[in-house]
Amino acid sequence: MGLAAASSVAPTLGQSANKNSKLRILQVGVGGVGGMDRNGLKGHPQVEFAGLCDINKNNLDKVAKEFPKAKTYADWRVAYEKDMDDYDAVLVCTPDHSHAVTALHALAQDKHLYLQKPVVHQLEEIGMLRKALAAKPNLV
Repeated sequence: MGLAAASSVAPTLGQSANKNSKLRILQVGVGGVGGMDRNGLKGHPQVEFAGLCDINKNNLDKVAKEFPKAKTYADWRVAYEKDMDDYDAVLVCTPDHSHAVTALHALAQDKHLYLQKPVVHQLEEIGMLRKALAAKPNLV
């Protein structure tokens, strides 16, 4: 699934979003299952993990060794506030209860998105995400 998304999004983004024709991803939550999502994408020639974020310093430091050029953050809000222009997409691999809020903030900054399931933790978040997605028809 992740490779298919990268294959369909990266060529389009590369022409308009960045100079190196790569999908520049910020991964929020690099430990646990986030490793499986990252491993599914990291070998794709049009994908670059340009940012890594995790509250757990041990997880972050371990993954950062694999991607030495990536910016690192302990708090996704700092990444979103300071450096979102450096990223084309956000890979959300946080605990379930924060998937929707992290995604909503990424959508608000016009970033493509890949979410783990469950996408929402509270039913109200479904409506919020639908509204946000409807307002951004060009995002994947």
